[in-house]
Amino acid sequence: MIKISIPLNWNLSKNRARKISTKNGQIRSYKTDEHIKCQDEVEFLVKAEINRVNWRPERKKLWLMVKVFKKDHNGDSSNMLNPIEDAVKKAIQLDDCWNSTITDWELCDVTDQRVEIYISQVFSDILTILKYV
Repeated sequence: MIKISIPLNWNLSKNRARKISTKNGQIRSYKTDEHIKCQDEVEFLVKAEINRVNWRPERKKLWLMVKVFKKDHNGDSSNMLNPIEDAVKKAIQLDDCWNSTITDWELCDVTDQRVEIYISQVFSDILTILKYV
């Protein structure tokens, strides 16, 4: 199992991913630089952890658990899921149609806001996390 922890940054949320431009009378939608940067950081951390533990994912179901530690009830933790899934997909070269995902959140101190990402291809690993986290 792989565990990655990153500071909470709401720019990773899919709700903050897109901006709209009406330049020259045309409406265009584009991804924000902040969102792309956050997604690239997650991809880099997943690749680094995979290389560190020398894990080679098989072409079978991938369990992905995302737990958001936030200071209050503002912000929807499920909006973090799609961008993180896309970053994991790029990092491990396994299409996200193989993913089964779990999203959770917990209130914490302002100084301890973070996102924890657990990746495994063994469901019992995720059950262990659900019992003890």
